Amino acid sequence: KDDSTIAAARQAAADFLESLPSFQVKRNTTRYVQMTARGPWEPQDVVTSTLAFKDGKEAYTDVKIGNKAVSKDMQEIDGLRSTGEFGEILADIFDPWTAAAFGAPSRTSERGRSAWKYKFEVPRERSSWRIMSPSQQYFPAYGGALFIDQQTNRVLRLEMQARALPKPFPFDSVEMTVDYDYVRLDAGKQFLL
Repeated sequence: KDDSTIAAARQAAADFLESLPSFQVKRNTTRYVQMTARGPWEPQDVVTSTLAFKDGKEAYTDVKIGNKAVSKDMQEIDGLRSTGEFGEILADIFDPWTAAAFGAPSRTSERGRSAWKYKFEVPRERSSWRIMSPSQQYFPAYGGALFIDQQTNRVLRLEMQARALPKPFPFDSVEMTVDYDYVRLDAGKQFLL
């Protein structure tokens, strides 16, 4: 059973998706690679796109790698990519079907706000996080941490890492960090994005 903070954060995430207006933003993602286990992470390229959020769904257009336009949509470009950071990932983690197991909270701060840090784990058989390579796709078990604002119960930061990727899979590790912050979208209205 969830503690009261996780239950409130689950409700805040659901309310968030329902309350967001339609909007468009420019998205820039720098992709990094590490060629050896002890080598440095080096920038591989920058993927840019226009993200439209409408009726609770994300859609990507004008996708470019570097300055070169690609004819594919975001789900089909080569290499590692991610979608869902505007709410779908949180909805999945908080979805009861996913069966995320949350640890005991610890006190921390995130961008100057008092927060609770919860570690979590999602089993592979309940994972909807799809990792794709040019020739394979895999739905891994994953875990990480949620940083939840103590006053608003909104998630301020999400860290997640794939667990136990199979040996033949082309990636040794996959991890993602999403930082949420308040952005003004409407006259006088701010939204945590």
